[in-house]
Amino acid sequence: MVLIIVNYTKPLEEIKKLLPEHIKFTKNACKEGKFIFNGPRKTHTGGICIANTSLEEAQEIIKGSPFYLNQAAEHEFIEFDMLSWDDRFSCFINK
Repeated sequence: MVLIIVNYTKPLEEIKKLLPEHIKFTKNACKEGKFIFNGPRKTHTGGICIANTSLEEAQEIIKGSPFYLNQAAEHEFIEFDMLSWDDRFSCFINK
């Protein structure tokens, strides 16, 4: 699994223009089973995503993000192993 932390690098007005395409991008990644969830931070400074992929695949997927393509955000990738989880999340765990 990979935690992706998104930090906006452009003004919020520019981010809002990219949101419709970004939402399509993230919904598609969820439908493909690549993202488990994602969403904006309450502070409107970026977002958070959990990817059910390897680090390398998460980095490649993000290259298709409107935020990445328009240099509107920086992305930090933190790969981690799941050690424990609520049973309701079992379907997301790669075994």
